[in-house]
Amino acid sequence: MIDTNLRGVDVSSYQGRIDWSAAYADGIRFAMIKATQGRSLTDANLRNFTDSRFHENVVGASGAGMVCGAYHYLTALNEAEAAEEAAVFLSAAAKYRAKLQLGAAVDVEDSRLPKDKKKLTAIVRTFCRRIIEAGMPVMVYTNPDFLKNRLDDLGEFGLWLALWRNRELLPDLGQYPNLRIWQWGTAGVRGIAGKPDANFGIRGLLKTAEPTVDYKAEVQRLAGLADVTMQYLAAYQFGDDLLRKLYEAMVNKEGDRET
Repeated sequence: MIDTNLRGVDVSSYQGRIDWSAAYADGIRFAMIKATQGRSLTDANLRNFTDSRFHENVVGASGAGMVCGAYHYLTALNEAEAAEEAAVFLSAAAKYRAKLQLGAAVDVEDSRLPKDKKKLTAIVRTFCRRIIEAGMPVMVYTNPDFLKNRLDDLGEFGLWLALWRNRELLPDLGQYPNLRIWQWGTAGVRGIAGKPDANFGIRGLLKTAEPTVDYKAEVQRLAGLADVTMQYLAAYQFGDDLLRKLYEAMVNKEGDRET
């Protein structure tokens, strides 16, 4: 069941700098944050790029206490491009896995996507399976028109439904059994310029959101430590909680150098 008290936003660089603490104080509890995109809408030479405020928004939103996910704007024209776009997303999201408890979403709405249902469904499925293979849960963001006319059944993945209407007219879960998030329109939020997209989550959405990070492996990767070094650390009772804290400190420090 959709919980209209469980409010979320989805954002990108378009919203500019966000005061996430103010947004949290205004009742926002989860955020879907743009990570990457395939083809640009305005520059034919720009492909597979990371949103300029991805790091800032993930660190800011999670630091303010929100549960976060990340999304990719899909423009792939075939399965090979879908796999390429998935790799770009995973590369951008890799060091933020602990902060992305809601996992990944693929935004399927671009008018340039193939019109053939079987072809587009195969493209979306390829993207999603690459994400799952990497250990992240995944949702498909799309609208009723695409679900009816452009896509075959994708019920094996979560659904983030764009259905703009009165917030009191909840989607029918019988029609959308895999629904996880409903984007119902736009609404003013303190700390965010303009009116960002407004979302409600299903009941229990945040309770089931668990990190999917192997902290030991990520600390080893980020620090460039050899296996024998990790064995020594284990001998000195480097537990999961300490590894998590070390991982988050390393991620935030890397992000500071990027900005």
